Amino acid sequence: MFQITVLVLYTGAGCLLAAGQVSKYEHRHELLFWFSLPLALAGLVAHEQLLAREVVAGDALRLSIFSMTSLAGWQVAIVATLAALRRRLRGLSAMLFLVAGIAALGTS
Repeated sequence: MFQITVLVLYTGAGCLLAAGQVSKYEHRHELLFWFSLPLALAGLVAHEQLLAREVVAGDALRLSIFSMTSLAGWQVAIVATLAALRRRLRGLSAMLFLVAGIAALGTS
């Protein structure tokens, strides 16, 4: 259930960033960005908590192909958040958030 929360947060951030790229909503571009930023940051924190619970097991690390895919998705979400700070890269960030959300589903 928690993976779906991360997917919804990332998808919400991506959709808001993508909507800001449409000429119909061009006048609300900055407002949509500021609404997407808390969703992206909440998704990053939730994804990090999910990964910490999945990968760290006592003194050892449990590394599976799915947890490593999710870890790569978390790094993609970090890059997407940083790229969204630049107006010209917000369309790319929207796509990267969708990829990161799908990768988050790999965590069990």
